[in-house]
Amino acid sequence: KAERKDALKAAQRLQELAQIRKADSTVKTLTMKDYEAVVNNIFEAVPGRSTGVLTGLADAPENVRKNYSQQAFKALTDQRGVDILNKGVGLDTGRTLRGQGMYIDDTGVPQYNPSANAPTVSQLTASGNLTKPDQDRLQAVANLRGGLLAQEGTPINAIQPDPKGVENIIPRDKGAGVQPMMDAASILPPNYAATDTGKGIGLLDISGDTPEQLPQGTIKKITGLLQADQKNPLPPVTVDRVFGDYIDYTDEFAQGIGSQAVVKKMFDSLNKLSSKVFNRLDNSQTRLMAKDLHDLNEKTAAKNNLPLREDHQNMLKIIYEKGLKGLKAAVGTKELLPSIFVIGLGAKLFQQHSGSDS
Repeated sequence: KAERKDALKAAQRLQELAQIRKADSTVKTLTMKDYEAVVNNIFEAVPGRSTGVLTGLADAPENVRKNYSQQAFKALTDQRGVDILNKGVGLDTGRTLRGQGMYIDDTGVPQYNPSANAPTVSQLTASGNLTKPDQDRLQAVANLRGGLLAQEGTPINAIQPDPKGVENIIPRDKGAGVQPMMDAASILPPNYAATDTGKGIGLLDISGDTPEQLPQGTIKKITGLLQADQKNPLPPVTVDRVFGDYIDYTDEFAQGIGSQAVVKKMFDSLNKLSSKVFNRLDNSQTRLMAKDLHDLNEKTAAKNNLPLREDHQNMLKIIYEKGLKGLKAAVGTKELLPSIFVIGLGAKLFQQHSGSDS
């Protein structure tokens, strides 16, 4: 019995490894079959300015932001470099890739922080869309990731090679640097954004209207900038976007300490998962991830004299102590509130922080 059990475990590991390698290969080459799409789950780790979590970190020196980001990205991956949350809900996930993030803040100024991409391969329906179960799982994970990392925005972008497409991927063998991304951003029209997938730069029309094709001259110029360090540059790949979403937590964080708005929004999406998938996600690795993020925030706050947001730290603590089920049970109760609210001193603090940047 013991030998058979060990053999089955080994077989399961090999099967998982084969699945990871297949996803890695698909993401790298963008040679998906007609019924598949690569979904780029790109995110940053530095908390948004308006969230009140580690306020000031977004304006810290590059080495401070990079150090924080690398540790946060590590917390979200397992020993093989696979995203814990994607794997937890059963998505066909490749290894997490590192890249260079570019985010336009609410003042219209580009911000540049390290980014990561937890790519997945998803099946398409006969009409060319992602299946409803995959959409629910992708949105649930993006909502959870955005809330845990205190992000103002977390995008999902599913693409498929299409010669008639209007979006382009400029291949690279690794993530881009800050300067090439800044140069590319300066050339792109206002309705376009450059996004680093870790294996190429996507030039995406973000207007929400009918996408427009970039002029060939613009694509050629940007390609030269983004592939200047490549020994064997590959031609751009034209793709079509088959699914996309943008998870925005700006309003929820602005409701202030103790509002529980962020957690409630997370569960608006998590509650769409089947009980089987939710239970699979609520595992020991998810708990350890929450503990690592909780401890990283405390260490970063102490080292750089930055403020913590107690309700956000309390949320991470509940997850690592009681899991996602414990967090769900705490919604609407005093357990989720900071201790200062529990003892009745939180009203004034809430008024001071609600809608503010701190």
